[in-house]
Amino acid sequence: MRPQRFSWAMWLSMVGLLLLLCAGGGGSTPSSTSTTSTNTPSSSGNTHPPTQSTVSFTTSGGLTGAYTISDTERDSSYRTSSLTFIVQDQTWLFTLGNASYAGPGASTLTGLPTGYIGLQSVNGAHRWQLAAPSICQMTVTTDTALPTGGGPSYHEVKGTFSCPSLASQSEQPLTLSNGQFDIVALVVS
Repeated sequence: MRPQRFSWAMWLSMVGLLLLLCAGGGGSTPSSTSTTSTNTPSSSGNTHPPTQSTVSFTTSGGLTGAYTISDTERDSSYRTSSLTFIVQDQTWLFTLGNASYAGPGASTLTGLPTGYIGLQSVNGAHRWQLAAPSICQMTVTTDTALPTGGGPSYHEVKGTFSCPSLASQSEQPLTLSNGQFDIVALVVS
């Protein structure tokens, strides 16, 4: 079980993600050049979903460097109309939500209630999030139903993202580029 490490700011982010999931509809439309979903599992013959979600990106501005966050918890959720990704390691918590998810393709995230991206240090000292008028781009390249051997249903969702500017109340804005995700998400609808 994951130790209790949430700060008030993380709880605020979680409430925002819940609002995002409940809001549904509105927002972006999938790109007409979307990749079709595949139904082939990542590992042939595997009846258990992968246990690791990973997000990687390059930052500039308020934080500089290349980051990879991997998480063996399955805190991400998948609905037919929304996605919520939560990936946390010992140092960083990354969240991404899209309330108007319609399958593989491109989406524009504009902030709550339709879309969200946030990066926060686990100790709460650093925090950036998508705020108007900024936007982020997200492209889901594959969305694969995973075989689970009769257990809970999971999807593996892969894609890319970029954010020209994430806001912070106490630090310089943050730019996220070269973002990639490979997320294992529990199907909740």
